[in-house]
This record gives sequence, structure tokens and C-alpha cells, in this order.
Amino acid sequence: MDYIRQLGFDSARIFSSFNFDPERVLPIPSKERETLAHSGLGWTSQQYSSFQLACGILFGLGYSVVFTLLALIFGLDTAFLLVSIPCLIFGILASRLHVAGLARERERDVEANLLDALRHFASELKNGGGLVRALSSVGNGGYGAVSGLISEALVLVSEGESVEASFREAGERSPSTAFKSFAASVAHASSTGTDLSGIVERFARELEASRRSALAIYGNECSKLSTLTVVLTGVLPGMLVFALVESGFMFGFRVPVEFFLIAYLLAFPLAKYALQARLALSSPGI
Repeated sequence: MDYIRQLGFDSARIFSSFNFDPERVLPIPSKERETLAHSGLGWTSQQYSSFQLACGILFGLGYSVVFTLLALIFGLDTAFLLVSIPCLIFGILASRLHVAGLARERERDVEANLLDALRHFASELKNGGGLVRALSSVGNGGYGAVSGLISEALVLVSEGESVEASFREAGERSPSTAFKSFAASVAHASSTGTDLSGIVERFARELEASRRSALAIYGNECSKLSTLTVVLTGVLPGMLVFALVESGFMFGFRVPVEFFLIAYLLAFPLAKYALQARLALSSPGI
């Protein structure tokens, strides 16, 4: 991920040297700003726009260079260089998918560890530990991103900030809706003195039920997308070759070699990538 982060910083610096603002071309909607904040990349919206535009340019340029070399070697029709334009657009879309995938990965990390962390937290509260002590135990318990978020909030508490404000801030930094609810419960309990043990146990049961539901939904989505992937990248190419060859014999027309080249080396692999990215984004990660 480091080289991806660096690409965002470097591309923004290069565009700035030309007094060009990529946000004019690729404005960032509020929903994508939220995704960017949850990705952990630490970019500004201008750097994110620069990253998208740089990916598009690199993808389009890469296709142009490879096709030009093949054209020089095999005498291909240079008109097919125009395909670099949709390649540029796909590069921008792929960059958005990548950032969304990073945010989703962080969300899955939180939700994969949250249930065990909640059970530990409830156990500590039942054993008579205070709120901060129970939170500190969970923060040191090795629950991945959950422990990290709680530990960061407790650092703010140790620096003099209230538990309520610290955990509201921790909830805002987390991409997980379930953790946001947990952080809001801790913030409310710290300000009102409410006993959290029963609330946390009930929340843990609800989270466990939602996990089962999420797995069922993902199973259905996985089945559909896997079938579509096999058809699009396995069955369809074979049928396409058969249909085109038979049509050539029957109707006497020749399909350009460039069409096969773009379809098999570009279109089908990119379609497979898009489907796999969609499948990865829909995974509950539990």
C-alpha cells in the first residue's frame, strides 16, 4: 500500500507544478470523501483526484505503448489506438475500486474482531472492572483494528480528553457501523453512568445474528458473480471464436485481428478483474 500512497502524493505534486487542479476534472462526492477517510491512506481530496487521474493516464499510456509496439511488429491497424480513451476511463474506475477496497478491508478487520472484543468487554464489566479499565483490557487484548481504535481513544483520555468525546471521535474514524454503535454506547455510558454489561451482551447477540445473515447474503452474491465470471471469461470467449469463424466461412467476411487482440488481452481480463473486485467488496470478511 505504501507505493499506492506515494503515487497519490507524487501525482498531486506533479499536477500542482503545472498549476493544474485535478478536482476540476474529477470532483469528489461526499460519499467518496467518506470512503477516502476510512481507507487509511491519509490523502486530501486533491491528492485522491490526482491519484485517479494519474491511474487513468498511466493505463491509457500503457495500452498505447504496448499496442504501438505490436503494431510495428505485426502491422496492426493504428486506428485501434483510440481504445486508449476507454482504457483511461477504466483506469480511473479501477483506482476508485482500489480505494473502496482498502476502506472495506479496514471495515472487515474491525467487524471480524468486534464480536470477541465485545464478549471480553462484557466479561470485564461483570467482574467489577470500571469502564476505562475494561476498555484498556480490550485495547491490549489483540483484537486487531478494534484494539487499535480503542487504544487510540484511551490515549486521548490519558491526555485529558473525556471518555465521551474520545469514543465519539473513535466512532467517526471507523468505517464499521457496528463499531460506531459500540463507541456511541460507551460515550453515552460514560456521560450518564449507565451499566453497559447488559447492553453489550445484547449487542453481541445482535451482531452474531447479523453475521449469519451477512454470510447468507454473501453466499448468494458469490454464487451469482462466480457463475457470471465463468460465463464471461470462459464460455463467452469460446462461443465468440466459434461464431466468428463460422460466420467467416458462411458469409465471407474477415474479422480484424485487432478485435481478437483487444478482446482477449484487454476486455475479458478487465471484465474478470471488475467482477472479482465486486466480489471482494461484498465479502463480509468473517
